[in-house]
Amino acid sequence: MALAALSLDAKDWTDCPADWRAPFLPQVGGKWANFAQLHSVFVFAGPGVMPGRTWVLAADRETLQRRWNDLIAAKDPERKEELFHPQLRKGKVASRHTNKTVEQHLGSVLTRAVSIKNDAGPCSAPIRYSFRSFDRQWLIGDARLLNDPRPKLWKAWSDKQIFITALEASAPKAGPALTLTNLIPDQDHYKGSFGGRVYPLWADAQATQSNVRADILQALAKALGAAIAPEDVFAYIAAVMAHPAFTARFRADLVRPGLRVPLTADKKLFDEAVALGREVVWLHCYGERFVDAAAGRPKGPPRLPKGEAPYIPADGAIPGAP
Repeated sequence: MALAALSLDAKDWTDCPADWRAPFLPQVGGKWANFAQLHSVFVFAGPGVMPGRTWVLAADRETLQRRWNDLIAAKDPERKEELFHPQLRKGKVASRHTNKTVEQHLGSVLTRAVSIKNDAGPCSAPIRYSFRSFDRQWLIGDARLLNDPRPKLWKAWSDKQIFITALEASAPKAGPALTLTNLIPDQDHYKGSFGGRVYPLWADAQATQSNVRADILQALAKALGAAIAPEDVFAYIAAVMAHPAFTARFRADLVRPGLRVPLTADKKLFDEAVALGREVVWLHCYGERFVDAAAGRPKGPPRLPKGEAPYIPADGAIPGAP
């Protein structure tokens, strides 16, 4: 009945974006429209790794080695393929299968140039992997086993890299608007579904090329009256967006896909946000990035006060002792 009472000339209509590929949602308006789009802050953004099979992931390295040994030991080709779980497209075997030879490395992690069917070698060294936000697991570092390994992410990965993960095609409804990790992230890292985008801090493994756009750094430097480093922008974004209050504050605007970040021209406020954001990054990265003992951020996993719950050992194995 409400639709029947409307006419094309009614004042109740709200304009949509004019772009043909824009979502069929109200046009961005108010202060939200003046905020920088998150993807516009970075030179490169792309999806996380899509393994395509669950057996290449585990909470500990020993399990992965055992699964690999079972796969290699299988003599029957059909059984080997069944254990491998080939990539299927419209019911037919596609890119990843036991007969496939993959000539692709994962950055510095090398791939053996032999098919799984003909491979009798040991399991490639398992690598720490960000499966979900705050859920670190182990991944077999072998491009032959990953449907979409995302080589650009691996090429830029090092002990200096940090990644933001967030939704893009949809918007968060609650909780932090984004999370961070220093490990290679999964395609569904942010929330376990709906994919999203990965935004690296650095464009290269040596951390010499910023993935934060140069014009953003220049604009901030001009507005704030001081040079701004890429790490500062990353920490600022973490402080502003990696918490539930951001999502709650902009709930009405987040009906449209696409995150935006309000950038301040107040130097004192910016510095406060950067200091807070560095602690956020340190926490999200398990004490492996933005380490500063003088600021209360020592190297190593953040711990509860002495005598409370211990941290799970680095190799993922849960100790059997009481």
